[in-house]
Amino acid sequence: MDHEMLRGHAIEKGHESIVVGLTASPASRSALDWAARYARRTGARLLAVCVHPAPDACPEDNTSPDARSDWTAESRRTIEAVFSAAHPSPEWTLIHLRGDPGPDLVDKAKDADLLVIGRHLAQPDHQRAEVANYCANAAPVPVVIVPAAPVTRTGAQTSPRHQEVASGAIPHHQEEG
Repeated sequence: MDHEMLRGHAIEKGHESIVVGLTASPASRSALDWAARYARRTGARLLAVCVHPAPDACPEDNTSPDARSDWTAESRRTIEAVFSAAHPSPEWTLIHLRGDPGPDLVDKAKDADLLVIGRHLAQPDHQRAEVANYCANAAPVPVVIVPAAPVTRTGAQTSPRHQEVASGAIPHHQEEG
């Protein structure tokens, strides 16, 4: 059997499942890129989870039901485009939920082998930092927190760390003995 090591646990290749939190942010896109490369390398199934705010958390200027529906439809289209840009394999899935991102991601990861989320490097959004902290502390599975790649004036992501992840150079964890 072909096995990978993840935090000292052998995982049979092709049977691993990964949950990745997905928004349209640069950090989330980096997390999806990392999770997609890891899933392709290990043959893992990937579940991308986008947690939309509950209806009462929609922007205040969009309080009418029609405006709220339009905001949600636009958000869904954006997330679906982000997911499609990762060139998903047929066994990968994107789901949309309404609720609280941290608890909902942890709940979806309870039967997975790995949870992947993004982390913002500069001027972190307080709510997103709370989601990362919540997931890191509450998830029953290993959590990979992928930093957002810095964006240059031309819009390119050029961090050497991101380039290493983007090239597929994912570090192996070996059991010490």
